[in-house]
Amino acid sequence: MKRLLGFAGSLILLTAPVWADYQKGNQSLEFHFGPVGFSDDVKINNGDDTLRDCGGVGGLQYLYFLKGTPTLAVGPDILWSDLSELDQSSIAGYGASHGAAHTAIYQVMAKLVYPKGHWRPYVLGGLGASRSSIQGDVTAFSGESVQTFDSVRGGFAGSWGVGMDVFPREHWFLGLELRQTILSRLLHEPTEAGKALGIQPVRDPGAISAVMLKVGYKFGSN
Repeated sequence: MKRLLGFAGSLILLTAPVWADYQKGNQSLEFHFGPVGFSDDVKINNGDDTLRDCGGVGGLQYLYFLKGTPTLAVGPDILWSDLSELDQSSIAGYGASHGAAHTAIYQVMAKLVYPKGHWRPYVLGGLGASRSSIQGDVTAFSGESVQTFDSVRGGFAGSWGVGMDVFPREHWFLGLELRQTILSRLLHEPTEAGKALGIQPVRDPGAISAVMLKVGYKFGSN
């Protein structure tokens, strides 16, 4: 019975009227989130402490559709990624370290999408800027804590991606996207206290890759 109901639901979805063909003047607003991976670990002093390359990502995107056929949309896209790690530390005999990296990516995105149907594949690309920050500290077994990094830098960002939007309703859509972003390999200097411990500068990874689930709303002229 459950299989029969599932088949019937799928048949209704596939045969239902297609509501939301894209046209010039349409707009969309979406939220996306998922796991993110950096191209490299962030290693302090050749690996004494390591900020590993897996974390989370979330973002917002607004698009305005310039053309209906081919369907081309442009607009701002903001993405935030966060990595955080607690390690045993061998720096100066300290007991534990904590590190966190936050990267905000601000881009103008262009999206080329198939304009009709429930299932709408697309490709996209973008250019913009990034804001990268690294914070870190080490804590001795005695409880004494020293801040090792407190750095914020700005640089370049460029992205490409592929995905699929699914329209179960006239205006609402869900989706899945794979995106890779190339970043400037920014250099982060340790604090004065970190330098006193012999900690060396570190560079950001050169790229991040994200697999994101999406929920969005399409509005505007039809």
